[in-house]
Amino acid sequence: MMKACTTRLFITLLIYIFRVTVAERNAACIQRTVDYHCCRFPFRYKGVKYRKCTNNGDAEGRFWCATVDVRDSNNETSSWGYCNLRKSQCLVKTTEGDCCKFPFKYLGRDYLSCVANDSDPNGGYWCATQNESNRSLTRSDWGYCAGSTCFSCRSNTSWEHCNKNMIKKICPYKFEHCSAITKEEAFTKDCASDSDCTNLSQRCNGHRKCSQQCCHGNLCNAGKSLNAGKSLKGYPQGIIALSFAAVFSINFSLLRESEIGNGPS
Repeated sequence: MMKACTTRLFITLLIYIFRVTVAERNAACIQRTVDYHCCRFPFRYKGVKYRKCTNNGDAEGRFWCATVDVRDSNNETSSWGYCNLRKSQCLVKTTEGDCCKFPFKYLGRDYLSCVANDSDPNGGYWCATQNESNRSLTRSDWGYCAGSTCFSCRSNTSWEHCNKNMIKKICPYKFEHCSAITKEEAFTKDCASDSDCTNLSQRCNGHRKCSQQCCHGNLCNAGKSLNAGKSLKGYPQGIIALSFAAVFSINFSLLRESEIGNGPS
C-alpha cells in the first residue's frame, strides 16, 4: 500500500515538473524574430556566448539571434533570424547612458547601427537618441556609442588577487565582449572585441600556457572563471534532478521504516 502511494506521488510529481518545464519554455520567449520565431538565449557565435541580440557578423549591422536552443552545448547555431526590436529596447547605449534608437535617420539615410565618423575630432562611433537626428551641436539627439561594461584587473599573482582589485570599466564601441585571459602567471580581465575573442593567437603572443574566455554583455566576467559551476536555480534540469533526489530520499526512508517495522522483535 505504501509503495503504491509513493509510486503515485512520484508520477504526479513528474507530471507537475513536465508542465512547469513546458510553461517555463513558452514563457521564456522574451525576444522574437521578425518572422516570429523565438530567440534562444544564450547562444554561441564564433566561440562567444550571447545573452541578447547582436549585430556582430552582419554586414548591414542588423541585430539577430539564434532560434535553436544551444544553452548547454559548445556547438554553434546554424538557425537564426533578425530580431523584431521593440521601440523601448536598448541594445546599445551612449557613453552618457542614453539609448541608441535603431533605425535612425540622418541626412535622409536610415542607419541600423552606430556610425563611424573619421572626420569627427573625438573619433569613435555615434548614434541618434531619437529616431531622427540632425547632429546638433548641443548633442541633444545623439551621442557616442559605448560597448559593454566589463570588470578590469591585472595580476601576476592569482585570479583571487585580480578579482579583489577589479574595477568597472565602460568599453569603447565595438568592444562588446568581456574577456578573462591567462598567460603563464599573468591574469587579466578586460574589454575585448569580436576579433580578440575569435583570434586567440594574437592575444597570447606565443605563450604556450595561454587560455582565454570571452562572454557577451555587461559585467559578465565577474567570477574567477566564466565557465564556473552553474547553479541549479532557474534550470528545469536542476528542478528535475532535485525532484528525483527528493523522491529517492522519500522512498529510501519509507523502505527503511518498512524494514524496521517488519524486522524481528
